[in-house]
Amino acid sequence: MQIKMKIKFLFVGGVAFLVDASFYLLLTNVLSLSPLSARVVAFAIAVFVTCTGNRLLTFSMRNHAAFYKQFGLALVAGLISLIPNLAVFLGLLFVLPTTIGFELIAFMSGTIAGIVSNYILSDRFVFSECG
Repeated sequence: MQIKMKIKFLFVGGVAFLVDASFYLLLTNVLSLSPLSARVVAFAIAVFVTCTGNRLLTFSMRNHAAFYKQFGLALVAGLISLIPNLAVFLGLLFVLPTTIGFELIAFMSGTIAGIVSNYILSDRFVFSECG
C-alpha cells in the first residue's frame, strides 16, 4: 500500500513539477522576473496543483477535511518544504555558472530536496485521517 501511495505521490509531484518549471521559465524568460521571484510565484501555483492531485489520487482513500482546510495545510507544508527547496536552489545558484542549464539544475535539485519533506508532511499532516 505504501509503495503505491509513493508512486502516486511522485506522479502528482511530476505533474506539479512540469507546471512549476513551465511557470518558472515563463516568468524568468518572458516576464523577466528574477529567479527568486519567479521561483516563489511558480511554487505557489505548484502547491495548488499538488494539493488537488494528492487529494484526488494519492490519498483518495482517506477521509478528507474540507478542501480549503487541506489547501491551507498544504500551503503550510509547502512553505516548510520550501526551506530545503530554496536552500538547495539558492546555494547552487551561488556556486554554479549563470546559464539557463545550470539554473534548471539548481531548480531540479531544490525540488528534489523539497519532495522528501513534502511527502512526510502530506502523509502525516495534510492528508491524515480526519475524525
